[in-house]
Amino acid sequence: MSLRSALLSVLKSSLIIGSLGVTHSLAAASPVQYIPSAANTPGLYGAYYKTRLFIRENNGNGGIILVLSAATPGGLLTTTLTFAGDYYSDNVLDDLFHYTGGAAISVGVNPGDNSTFVMRAEVYTDGPFGEMTTPLPLLTLDSAVTTPDPATYPTLNVAVGLGSAANSRINIGCSNFSSDPATVVASVYGSHGWGGTQTLSLAPGQWSQFALEPEPALPYSKASTAYFYGKGTSPAAPIFCYAVKVSNSSNDGTLIPAVPNTPVNIPIAGV
Repeated sequence: MSLRSALLSVLKSSLIIGSLGVTHSLAAASPVQYIPSAANTPGLYGAYYKTRLFIRENNGNGGIILVLSAATPGGLLTTTLTFAGDYYSDNVLDDLFHYTGGAAISVGVNPGDNSTFVMRAEVYTDGPFGEMTTPLPLLTLDSAVTTPDPATYPTLNVAVGLGSAANSRINIGCSNFSSDPATVVASVYGSHGWGGTQTLSLAPGQWSQFALEPEPALPYSKASTAYFYGKGTSPAAPIFCYAVKVSNSSNDGTLIPAVPNTPVNIPIAGV
């Protein structure tokens, strides 16, 4: 969809798109929400993934700031929507950021604006079975990945119920909404014990996703869980992680956010 088409899809509103930059402040009390994964990119088995975004602005004149954590290191990109009523896009990464690839998005209110909003987002693709849609969770700062203390095993972030099947694949992803580099370690635990560990080194403002391959001797089970933790100095801004299970035949996906959980005496590799 072109930028002009996106403008025409705004209901009951006028829309102004601000310039892209590498920094933008959000009001401290604004209801910032994070979309952990978004796409405007081809995938496996002939799929092309896009991201729909719906925003309802409630006060009539609020500025809504969108911040993009992208797959290509280079800092955060920002853009501002000023509108009343409803905003809708069938391909928000292209319409607002002219970006192709995978990413994560944060949405908040412009400083000084007395505005509130609600929103919904989904990744979708058209295939031989019609449109396949993955609803995207909306996360808050409470879901950010933490750096644990090895002496106490405090809260880790977990994505529960990865499952496994011969005709599906599992991806793991994280985003760094920070001006500092960050490192995240992801480990999988199931009925056979620990089944593989991956370390993600994230540049400032970077999003990254990779395929999670099980070790042959430790296959995943339906109850397998991915554990995430930060390593080293915590960045000044939040990191969010997730797992996504995708069918190889239909490209239908299920996104599982990594939410805070306090493990009981689980020896995490490398902590």
